Amino acid sequence: MKGLQTLIRMHKSKMEEEQKKFSALEAVANGFTNEITALQNSVEREALSTDENAETAHMLGDYVQATIERCKTLEQSRAEVEAAISEIRGTIAEAFRELKRYEIIEDRRLSQERQETQRRQSIAENELGLSIHRRNTTGLA
Repeated sequence: MKGLQTLIRMHKSKMEEEQKKFSALEAVANGFTNEITALQNSVEREALSTDENAETAHMLGDYVQATIERCKTLEQSRAEVEAAISEIRGTIAEAFRELKRYEIIEDRRLSQERQETQRRQSIAENELGLSIHRRNTTGLA
């Protein structure tokens, strides 16, 4: 059944496409996380360096404030990406269910075809056996 195989290929393709989107969004979310961590580490480094240099101490507050704002923006962006990731997870799950549904139908169809082929082969073998038996019994009588 060509149509069923086409549906399976189509749903496999859709699921793979969604998985690629998922991976890309996860990479973006991880990038945001890494950038937030880097900003937090840079604030710590700057605080340590201002302890050593009193001339730059007055600029630390502005730097910290700007970094906090940047972290908030990154957190917000990461939350938006996480929401998109959650949505894509649902889409992938649905695509997987659809794919499995069609694969199960195809497996059942193939199984029925095999059973029908075996049944026909068995009937043909039985007829052949009966025919040989008749020839042997009529030839002996």
